[in-house]
Amino acid sequence: MEQIRDTIVALFKARDILQHIGLDDDYFDQGVSSLAVIGLQIDVEKKLGVSIETRELMGFATINQWIDAYTKRVSEDCMKPQQA
Repeated sequence: MEQIRDTIVALFKARDILQHIGLDDDYFDQGVSSLAVIGLQIDVEKKLGVSIETRELMGFATINQWIDAYTKRVSEDCMKPQQA
């Protein structure tokens, strides 16, 4: 699941407003808007091919929380039975 971490960190760092935020820093406390977070969510979900409800994701305010949430979602998706 290192790929999930690397993808999320790279996408956070690609945005000017998020470049200096540490993995455990609350980005809302750093002045990041919810609109910026939604834009980032869209980018992450396109790259990873999984989605998390926006209202759920808004409860996570650090990069590490996003990594945990998306890692869990990918794991859940892998556990679902394949449809024929």
